[in-house]
Amino acid sequence: MKTHSSPPNGQRGNTLLLTIVVTGLIGFLLATYLTLVQSQNGANVRSQSWNAAIPVVEAGIEEALAHLNTHGLTNGTLALEGWSESGGDFSIGRSVGDSFYSVTIRNYVVGSLSNSPIVESKGYVVMPLVLAASQNALLASSPSPNNTISYLGRGVRVHCRRDFIFMRGMVAKDSIDLNGNNVRTDSFDSSDPLHSTNGNYVAGMAMDNGDIAVNASLTNSLSIGNADIYGHVSTGPGGTVAIGPQGAVGDTAFHNSNQHGIETGWSKDDMNVSFPDVQPP
Repeated sequence: MKTHSSPPNGQRGNTLLLTIVVTGLIGFLLATYLTLVQSQNGANVRSQSWNAAIPVVEAGIEEALAHLNTHGLTNGTLALEGWSESGGDFSIGRSVGDSFYSVTIRNYVVGSLSNSPIVESKGYVVMPLVLAASQNALLASSPSPNNTISYLGRGVRVHCRRDFIFMRGMVAKDSIDLNGNNVRTDSFDSSDPLHSTNGNYVAGMAMDNGDIAVNASLTNSLSIGNADIYGHVSTGPGGTVAIGPQGAVGDTAFHNSNQHGIETGWSKDDMNVSFPDVQPP
């Protein structure tokens, strides 16, 4: 007869403990990996939804600007074509597929000749379930027309101003090159005796509103050369101004002190004006 020896109870206990520890470690690693995957997926979905809200916001801005260009140029009421007025603000809301926007025009006074409206557009897109369930505090959610759906919202505020046809002393669609001698731009007020004589221009009484601007966004799209510009210079976004060693751009005091170059704050690259093509007669 053969006999079999059984391992001691202590050895079997160690094997069971080791199995439990290894199993727990594997479970912890799997849980950590799944949490990481879930977080990455949530971040990707959040980014997509966050970006998707911008076109909806832009749709509201475009409608508000079109409404201002159609009805605001005469300084009349904006409570037209579906827009409503409340407390001096004009607003409208529209659906864009399963998204929607709400846009408001503020700081607009009916009848005023110096309006500087502020457009506030808020766009909302459907919040994915993975985000709605997490209730992430970093997300801006909003109640929806359908209470069973959560929305993610973004907003943009636009400060508007009116651009007049003759907003500068000299404006070009592409570029300006002021080559030559004794080139100067300035301004005068024929109704002000301090800046004119009997309504006539006098160089010694001129003012510094002889601004020059171009729409181009190219390097040296505005070439000043050695000209004296009593006023501001502007180019399109990213454009630059070239100036000669004897050129000067700035206010009257800057020129009177015989300084050269461009005075601080008198050059910008925010010019963006529409130039309709002139139709021949």
